Amino acid sequence: FNERRGAGRQPGADVSAVINSGIVPKLPSVQIRFLINDDGAQLAIVRIMKSWFPPHMVIYKTTPAFYSRNSAGKYSLDVIEIRNAVLGGEHLKQKIEDFRNTRVGKILGDDVPFKLISPTRVVLHFVPYEGLEGRHITDLAKVNSLRPPYQNGFSKRYNADGAVVTGDTTNGLETMSYVQIFRDGKLEFVDCGTISTIKKTSYFSPKALEKTIIETLNQAISFYKTQDITSPIVLMLSLLNVAGGKILINDHPLGLTQAIYEQHLLLPDIVFEAQWETPIDKLLRPLFDLIWNACGHEKCPGFDSNDDWNPTYR
Repeated sequence: FNERRGAGRQPGADVSAVINSGIVPKLPSVQIRFLINDDGAQLAIVRIMKSWFPPHMVIYKTTPAFYSRNSAGKYSLDVIEIRNAVLGGEHLKQKIEDFRNTRVGKILGDDVPFKLISPTRVVLHFVPYEGLEGRHITDLAKVNSLRPPYQNGFSKRYNADGAVVTGDTTNGLETMSYVQIFRDGKLEFVDCGTISTIKKTSYFSPKALEKTIIETLNQAISFYKTQDITSPIVLMLSLLNVAGGKILINDHPLGLTQAIYEQHLLLPDIVFEAQWETPIDKLLRPLFDLIWNACGHEKCPGFDSNDDWNPTYR
């Protein structure tokens, strides 16, 4: 067989469109190749990547239904099988939540690779769905591009979880920030430099915080591309020990905002893929809005009329 090629629209594109319009939610990736031999016989090869958000319902020219396949062919799922498929997806969500809660607890308890210089901490966790299967998917030799925020020099060392990258340390023990890379693809960025504590009150520049988050997400996307991780990735932002903290805005009419009353802000997660072309600022806007909400404001004022992040404050 030889690959079928010709001018104009390829037949695989039409089939992909039918598949995507006939299944909800859409499948993550469908690749189709048409082959033809010298006698004119044709063969279609369809490759469907693993879905991380099952089950998928067929709605194309039929009563909505869920199907699976075994050695005898396709068959409709019964109620118990549908329930098990749904619970399988919920199990992954629970594993992500458990990971976050465990790591936040360790960070609050100073059970971390390096002692942190301040109790007020900005934490970003990244969890690829591929890593939830328990496989080691990280090539630790390719982690040198990761940089902790607010650091000049960088050094990497291996540990029981994988590898950790940090910057300048005091006596080799205390640091302002670090990046923990886990063997299953998870990332943990911890930063104490963005939020300052003066007389037991925390202050932070919104532009500096938002810029740090944007730069960290860009680092994570580049990292996952080098690791060939294509599954969806969950981003989770936590602001720890920030009760009483305020946004301090220079050259902006809002001035000093209202104080945050929560001790810890564990913001809702965001799901993205390293291959997506969604602009970073638009992806992060819900998180930025929530930070400003916590300080008593309707939304983040740093977005212009085109919904691009372009803050006038410092």
